[in-house]
Amino acid sequence: MSRSTAIAPASERLHALDAVRGFALLLGIVLHATLSFVPAPTRIWIIQDTHQSLALGLLFFVIHVFRMTTFFLMAGFFARMSFHRRGIWGFVTDRLQRIGLPLVVGWPIVFTPMALVVIWAAGFPNGGPIPGAPRWPPVLPNFPLIKMILWSQVINGMLLPFVLIYMILIVNKSGLMKEWTNSRSYNLVAWTAVAVMIGLTLALVGISVRDLLR
Repeated sequence: MSRSTAIAPASERLHALDAVRGFALLLGIVLHATLSFVPAPTRIWIIQDTHQSLALGLLFFVIHVFRMTTFFLMAGFFARMSFHRRGIWGFVTDRLQRIGLPLVVGWPIVFTPMALVVIWAAGFPNGGPIPGAPRWPPVLPNFPLIKMILWSQVINGMLLPFVLIYMILIVNKSGLMKEWTNSRSYNLVAWTAVAVMIGLTLALVGISVRDLLR
């Protein structure tokens, strides 16, 4: 048997999902850059620009509706493949090395200068807008953007069961997933989790509608 046939082919990298993940990361920069411009009666970020913008607030809302759900979907997809390829302990070890260790080492390094900058910036008084500065983009002071942001979370919760169902259907396609196709026990756990999420989603929608009608 030749060497080329003896060695199993390496798993193909899903470049399309890498591109989606990179695009979602870049959208995170845009999302956090718009936070200080969101028109709101109370401050929702550590700083608040004196020239608030409805356009940037709507951009924040649009990105926030789908970005985290996309991350959760891709994380579950790749974690499922890694779990079947490495086994339980291999998967846990890999996650600790890739996520746990960088978090423990990097978090104090990143958080310390952030806290120092926030404390330093807290001493600056709000001097107000510069006289004669243009009011652009236009601001609608009575627009209920905070309620819109809260309802974006409700929409996220309503979309999550559909995402989970679609993901379970994908991992049960043997032609696509091959050796990583779900077993009956995994399907039982997965569909139970989906049923619980649907119940929680209905409760979330009911509570939100009740609060809206008050």
